[in-house]
Order: sequence, then structure tokens, then C-alpha cells
Amino acid sequence: ISIKSQREESLHMTITSLKSQMEASAEEVNTLRTQLGETQNALTRMEATRSRAYSQIRELTDELSEVRSQLESLQSQTQERSRDSELDHEEMSVLKMQMDVYKTDFEEERRAREVMKGEKDRLEEDLQNIQRRNQQLQEEIELLRREGNNFVIPPRTSPPRVEQIRQPSAPSPSRNELLRCPKCNFAFNDLVHLETHVYRCLDMELS
Repeated sequence: ISIKSQREESLHMTITSLKSQMEASAEEVNTLRTQLGETQNALTRMEATRSRAYSQIRELTDELSEVRSQLESLQSQTQERSRDSELDHEEMSVLKMQMDVYKTDFEEERRAREVMKGEKDRLEEDLQNIQRRNQQLQEEIELLRREGNNFVIPPRTSPPRVEQIRQPSAPSPSRNELLRCPKCNFAFNDLVHLETHVYRCLDMELS
């Protein structure tokens, strides 16, 4: 009984091993089939690409032949013209008029571009000045916010007028005696802030 069991177990192991080998072989066959299908698809695409390339080559060859034919025809016409009399005077006049028109259009377009460039440069310069002025005002507002409420914005409708800057030894002005910037007409309650603003304002004008 022991020998029989051993034989059955050995046979069972052999069958199991064969089944595993068959399954592995089947998977390998499936993999090879997949690879074969992909290779065939790639080959089909390559054949289609090659066919298109051959077709394009034929088209280019035909176009080249046509160009050569036209070139030969032009050469023949040129030779005939050289043997004939020179170009008709009226035709030359028309060509010259066309060239003059093209030249005039070109000059006008060039001048227009120059005008547009000058306007663009002017606008860029104005923008830079505005940006610098805006930065200056922001810095002044921040400075005044830190140091105290000594800054008064003048009414928009009031015209600019020049106020004399008081000397440092003079007493501080009252609320009704505002000190104004001679450049932008901003009003201040004290001389120190006015002097600081005037220097910055004039420096902005000169920059």
C-alpha cells in the first residue's frame, strides 16, 4: 500500500507539473500572439506610411517635371524676346508707374510707423512719470500716516497758488494758515512736512 501511495503521489506531482508547464506555455503562446498582432499592426501602419511616401514622391516628381517644363518654356520665350526688339515702351512705362506707386506706399507706411513709434514712446514716458508720481504720493501718505495727521488735501476745484515757505524760526501756522506746495498746491499744517514734500515734488519734476 505504501508503494502504491508513493506511485500515486509521484504520478499526481507529475501531472501537476505538466499542467503548470502547459499553463505557462499557454500564457507564453498568448503573449506571443499579442506581440505578433502588435507587430502586424505596426507593419500595416508602416506599409501605409510607405505607400503615402511613395505617393508623395510621385507627386513631387510630377511637379518637378512640370516646373522643368515651365522653365524650359520661359527660357525659350526669353531667347525669343532677346532676338526680337526690346520691350515695348508702353509696357515699361506701366511697370515704372507701378514701381513708383509701391515706393510711395512703402514710404507712407514707413512714416506712419515712425509716427506710431514716437507716440508709443511718448505714452510710455508719460506712464513712467505717472508711476513715479504715484509711488511718491504713496510714500508720502505712508510717511504722514506714521508721523501724524499733518497733511491736508486741497479741493480739486481750487486753482494752484504759490504760498511762501516760512523760515524754520517762524512759529507754527494756525489751522487757517495752511502752507501750500508751490508745485502741486498740496496743503500742510507745519513747515517740516511741507519742506520734505517740496524737495520730493521738485525732485520728481526734474527726474
